[in-house]
Amino acid sequence: MTLYYGVTIFSFVSLVISVIIGILIFSKLPKDQKWFFGYLGFILIVEITAKVLILLGEKNWVVYPIYLLGEFLLLAFMCSEALKWSAKLNSVWIGISVLLLFECLVLWGVNSNVVGGLGKIVSHFIIIGLTGIYLIQKLKEEDRLQENRFMVTYASLFFYYTISLFLFLILEQLPGIGDEQAAMVWSLNNLFSALLYGISGHTFFKIWKST
Repeated sequence: MTLYYGVTIFSFVSLVISVIIGILIFSKLPKDQKWFFGYLGFILIVEITAKVLILLGEKNWVVYPIYLLGEFLLLAFMCSEALKWSAKLNSVWIGISVLLLFECLVLWGVNSNVVGGLGKIVSHFIIIGLTGIYLIQKLKEEDRLQENRFMVTYASLFFYYTISLFLFLILEQLPGIGDEQAAMVWSLNNLFSALLYGISGHTFFKIWKST
């Protein structure tokens, strides 16, 4: 469990640093990266809220549907903006988020548990698909590849959500897994999230230094 807590703290600190640097350069970010900064800020608020609820001895399950919908919408809007898709498509993402919320409410009504179901799998698959489309499109633009500071951010998102989905499916297939084994799996997830936040902070820092 020591490894789990250590990696969790490291991930949280990386997120805080990335958000602080993002605040300093927010006005210099293109619109899609402003959505990404919003995503980082949202994740930070969710993390703090969940930890405060735990310290108060309260159940933090209520944070899950908010987290699920928030990360999905922010990243879907970000990718749509980066890919220059019609703003009308945002209504599709909102519609999907409503379905995700509906599933959470049904799960809570049936077994008082909002974490199960297909919501996380569906949202992760869509995020993986959107970031993958962006990467393929930008890789075709060889003449502009060197100018794209945020290519690594999208690659990190693609990598993180692919790994996160894989680890989630592993846990779903191992219902009898012990606490130590589950902590090890989520330690890996937190390690990759720390990598995402670290790369994001580094990208923001390079923009800050170049201005």
